[in-house]
Amino acid sequence: MEEDQIESLKEEIDLEAILKEKESEISALKEQIKRMQADFENYKKRQEKYLEEFRCYAKEGLICNLLPLIDNLERAISSAEDKKNWGSHVEGLNLILRQIKEILNKEGLEEIKACGEIFDPYYHECIAKIDSLEHPDETILEEFQKGYKLKDKILRPALVKVAKIQENIENKKEE
Repeated sequence: MEEDQIESLKEEIDLEAILKEKESEISALKEQIKRMQADFENYKKRQEKYLEEFRCYAKEGLICNLLPLIDNLERAISSAEDKKNWGSHVEGLNLILRQIKEILNKEGLEEIKACGEIFDPYYHECIAKIDSLEHPDETILEEFQKGYKLKDKILRPALVKVAKIQENIENKKEE
C-alpha cells in the first residue's frame, strides 16, 4: 500500500515538470546575468569614451581665452620690429602678462608667496642657504623661480634662498 501511495504522490507532484520549470528559471537567470554583464561592459566603454572626450575638450575654454593673447603678442612682436618707442612695447608686454595671469587666476592658479615668508618644504624648494644674523631662522631671502599651485595642488614649488639657522652661525663664531 505504501508503494501505491508513493506512486500517487509522484503523479500528483510530477517531479519532471518541476525539474523542467526550475531548469527553465535557471536558464532565464543565466541569460539575465549575461545581459547584465554585457550592459555593464558597454557602460564601462561609454564611460571611458566620455572621460577621454572630457579630458580632450576640458582645455577648450582655457585655450579660447588664451587665443586673444597670442594675437596681442604677435602684434607686439611685429610692431617691435620697427624698433621705435621701446617703452610702449614693454608696457604692452606687461599688459599681456597681466591678462595671462588674470585668465590663469580665474582657472584657479595661484602664485606661491616666498620672499619674507618662513620656509615650508611643501611650498618651497631650497636651492641655497646663506648665513644671516639679520633675518629670523628659515626666512626666505630670495626667490629664484616662482612657484604655483592649482587650487590645493602644488604644480611647482618656488625655488628659494633661505637664511641659515642663527645657532649654527653663533656656534661657528665660538669655535
